Amino acid sequence: MKPLSCFLLIITFLFSSGGQIFGQGKVSLSAGLGIPELINMGIQYRIDQAQIGIGFGYFPPSGSGSDSLSFLAWGPLKSLSGDIYYHFGKLPKSSDLIDHPWYIRLGFAYSREERRDKFNSVFFLSPRIGRDINISKRVGIGIDLGINMVHYLSDPSVPYFLSLFGLPGIGIKVFCRI
Repeated sequence: MKPLSCFLLIITFLFSSGGQIFGQGKVSLSAGLGIPELINMGIQYRIDQAQIGIGFGYFPPSGSGSDSLSFLAWGPLKSLSGDIYYHFGKLPKSSDLIDHPWYIRLGFAYSREERRDKFNSVFFLSPRIGRDINISKRVGIGIDLGINMVHYLSDPSVPYFLSLFGLPGIGIKVFCRI
């Protein structure tokens, strides 16, 4: 629960910092679903066309794992992620929206699975491309697609060349600018 405590501490700090950060549309809170971010919540800060963010994710265990397919079962999954976005693309001249709709995202995530007998730790590097769909000036939906390069930290038996293979990376989030 330490990553969740750090995340909540950062959010509390940002809310207590006053109007210098908030009220300018530079900070966004988000909730979403993704691989490897899991079911997640996050906070992002915008600097011109760039944006940085952090997030915390969770996914519940698959079950008891006592049946014949127990090797497919997983324990509770937790993830801590950091992202760097670069927004680009033209807006129509008649648009009153404040964002460039397309973005390139470089994400880093640390994921941990807790099992009865061991912990599995995985590091992900996720380059993606995505698009923000603005519903209003403050609320929108972000969808992105890319590839996850995986490195197994807790299993030294996985050869290095196999630990960098790509898995699909996909995410969807709802965000609200503060």
